[in-house]
Amino acid sequence: MPGRPWIPLYGLLLAGFAWVWASLPLMAIPNAGVDDALFVRHAALILSGQWLGPYTQFTLAKGVGYPLWLALTGGLAIPALLGQALLYAAAAVLLVRALSRWIPQEGALFALLVLLLANPGLYGTENLRIIREGFYTPTLLLILALLLWWVRWSGEALGRRLLLAAGLGLALGVFHLTREESVWILPFLLGCLALRGLALWRGWAGSSWRPEAAALLACGALAVLPVLAVSALNARHYGVFRTVEFRDPAFIAAYSALARLGPEAPSLIVLPRERLPALFAASPAAAELAPYFASERGRDYLNVGCQTYRITPCDDEFRAAWFMWALRDATVVVAGHADAVAVRRFYQRLAEEVNAACARGELSCLPPRHSLAPRFRTAYILPSLRAAWQVWTTGLAPVRLPDPRQMRSVYFSGAELEPRASAFLDVVRGDLFVDVLRQEATPAYAFPSLAVERATRILRGLEGWMRAWGIIGPVLQLAALLALLALPLLWRARPARACWPLLALCAGAYLLFATRVALLAYLDTVAIPSVNMLYLSPAMPCLLLGLALPLMLLWRTLRREAPR
Repeated sequence: MPGRPWIPLYGLLLAGFAWVWASLPLMAIPNAGVDDALFVRHAALILSGQWLGPYTQFTLAKGVGYPLWLALTGGLAIPALLGQALLYAAAAVLLVRALSRWIPQEGALFALLVLLLANPGLYGTENLRIIREGFYTPTLLLILALLLWWVRWSGEALGRRLLLAAGLGLALGVFHLTREESVWILPFLLGCLALRGLALWRGWAGSSWRPEAAALLACGALAVLPVLAVSALNARHYGVFRTVEFRDPAFIAAYSALARLGPEAPSLIVLPRERLPALFAASPAAAELAPYFASERGRDYLNVGCQTYRITPCDDEFRAAWFMWALRDATVVVAGHADAVAVRRFYQRLAEEVNAACARGELSCLPPRHSLAPRFRTAYILPSLRAAWQVWTTGLAPVRLPDPRQMRSVYFSGAELEPRASAFLDVVRGDLFVDVLRQEATPAYAFPSLAVERATRILRGLEGWMRAWGIIGPVLQLAALLALLALPLLWRARPARACWPLLALCAGAYLLFATRVALLAYLDTVAIPSVNMLYLSPAMPCLLLGLALPLMLLWRTLRREAPR
């Protein structure tokens, strides 16, 4: 707990943070069928006791972690944005209090909490949607906080450590269920295991191997438990023991087989349209999909790809990020495979037939593979490095905020909403919203909306903070890098003032951020535009820790008396 004089300040800060988030508008896209609307629909179905509802091409397309959270907050009548913010604030406080073992100055800890709550990645237009990153970010911050408490509680009783390990395991399991690319935190987790093993071996940990092994076993078991539970529910309702079909080996095999017909040169086009006649002739399973590619059914996926890459007129080719959705759409809607078991069998048959045709020479194919990622080419290196720089600097730049002139209050504009939008806002408790699909300014109300006026003032204040962050962020990054270079030299001269655990945390934070940057840079090169704050936001707390901790360590080394 913070010292008594600081408790009111913590309370005021957290109350102000909650008030801001209770006042911000929701960016509503109630017809985003593979994002916002899908998550809200699944949350509503869970609340009604139907699990994820009847099987469609979207049912098992995305992880259920976020819909479960929306069902929890919706069932408790907590606005979705506020619920996410409260979880983030709780994780931030937990992390800051864990650091008090190594940073005893309450002022420094309070300043770090302020920085985490002012995280620019929380407030951008895209992050105010009903989108997974709003839950993914606080879950990762919670994992970091619990890992710090793991180190801090090294000498505690086994019961407390097992309880902590269970919480960490559940957080890791839910993290895995929220997005499909959770493997990006694996290097960080392996680094934590290696450092912990080294500390135990050298006797630095304040613990022994036996309680550490028991806690690690409990953590692993609880991490697997939610994944197994969701897989079992999916098996009961849909016949497949899977969390997400995009991870299903059968789907990956089918996608990989079709991608073998792609161009030899680097391209975002997975399956060129000119290869379709030969494909349909060689594979009866693929021929079942022919009506889809000849119809207007997949036009939305085609148009989004063309609009994203500004291809005018549209060349009628499916780009990488949208081809997988088109394949699922064609399999369920056009080919008529209406349940998950039949869909899996179809994907297996499709992969076998295409690969066999490649082996016989009926189709000219690229080498076999089993991955949704394209075959690596050296031509991707330079574009990925350029994209990595753009992604990294995105974290140091201002973010775009909602336009206050487009805000609507459901109490004033409810009559203008179609039933689907009304149901969407009801589940997420979106009383104040921006209708993203209606860009015109909100009509003047008969009398002022207090909610709109309050949100307008808050957004004006956040605009000032974003402009300031565009200056402060790069300065902090430069100062943090200089501090990281200076600290080893200073600690060599003053070994009593070294604090290696905090330096390890700083290195881990940068490792997490750099891994996320590398993932997004590669995706931007080979699959989908990824240079944006929405995709970067889960790693933004790591960047903030990487900016603040070196400066705090430098100040601690230069100003603080040597520890006794």
